[in-house]
Amino acid sequence: CARYVHEDLCSVATPWSFEIPDFVFENNWDEHGTAALGILVAQDNGYGITGIVPHADAAFFPEYTVERGSNRAAAIAEAAAYLEPGDILMLEMQASNITGGYGPAEIDLSVWMATRAAVDAGIVVVAAAGNGNRDLSAPVFIDWQIMGDSGAIIVGAGTPDATRDKAPFSS
Repeated sequence: CARYVHEDLCSVATPWSFEIPDFVFENNWDEHGTAALGILVAQDNGYGITGIVPHADAAFFPEYTVERGSNRAAAIAEAAAYLEPGDILMLEMQASNITGGYGPAEIDLSVWMATRAAVDAGIVVVAAAGNGNRDLSAPVFIDWQIMGDSGAIIVGAGTPDATRDKAPFSS
């Protein structure tokens, strides 16, 4: 989840009332999502950064809430129901498989199914590949591979130089 009270993200909608559990902030799990969302929609407030699309509408659908605990699939489904065909759903989450190491969250069947439903509804889903330096075509991901293409655009991290190589930590 992102830090929804951040000064550069004041225009981001919170479609329903929810409380983020303290452990999310204590573990800094909000930092990466805040940064990624800020790159996109941070407001031009005269200081700090201005996002690439500062006038775009954005909304939070956290995977962890006090009210429902951890439920990624529900957060994705709620976001998809809120969005319209052609809108973009950014999944700032990763998951590990039985061998360890992080890959895309959709290696979990419930997340894959929610992602597929969002794509089928015309939502463009952009998902993190994960920070596990995993080869997603390796046999350890066979269960995920058998599920087929969810339709999400899976994005890994790249180097900032002209080569644009895969970052060593990225799946």
